[in-house]
Amino acid sequence: GGDVYRYYLTNDFAPGAVEVGFAAGSWTDTAGNANVASAQTFVVQGTTATLGNPAAGGVIGFDVVNARHTLEVSFHPSAGWGLDATTIDGDELVLRDAAGNVIAFAGRPQRIESSDRYRYTLGTDLAEGAYTVEYRAGGWADLSGITNLAAQETFRVEAPRATLTDPVAGQRADREALNGRGYFDVTFQPVAGQKLDLTS
Repeated sequence: GGDVYRYYLTNDFAPGAVEVGFAAGSWTDTAGNANVASAQTFVVQGTTATLGNPAAGGVIGFDVVNARHTLEVSFHPSAGWGLDATTIDGDELVLRDAAGNVIAFAGRPQRIESSDRYRYTLGTDLAEGAYTVEYRAGGWADLSGITNLAAQETFRVEAPRATLTDPVAGQRADREALNGRGYFDVTFQPVAGQKLDLTS
């Protein structure tokens, strides 16, 4: 409705970037003002993937990830099609640490039951810090043959921390004042999204 017009196409889109160009002076308003030249883009997705455990953009505890040594990824075919499971063979993604070093996986990814979710086994412990999952362009396909675009997702590995609160770490504290009150304060910071176990 309004000033929105729909353009019908004779061909199908392929995955990738699409640019729509508007030629200068190709339309006007009722006062005779002509449009300026411009271009806008959008991206057509093919098959996609989502980091699930740990979640994309999320945080996982140091002890948790290194106890199980796995990452889980869900693959999503294009609408109306199923995933071609034969294309999930381990070379569709790469895990890198904050310095860009590749973290190797051990063996092939394992399909979780009959879902499109796969478990990747880490070949080593993960240190604290940021990690990037890089999805290789054309790394997998759905049953129509449509493949994925290159993409990235990130997560962080964190460990709990304790911080001196009063006196503050590095601060010079008056001996008499400390002895007079007989205590100091510590803040315990669990991994993001978790709560302190008061029984510990």
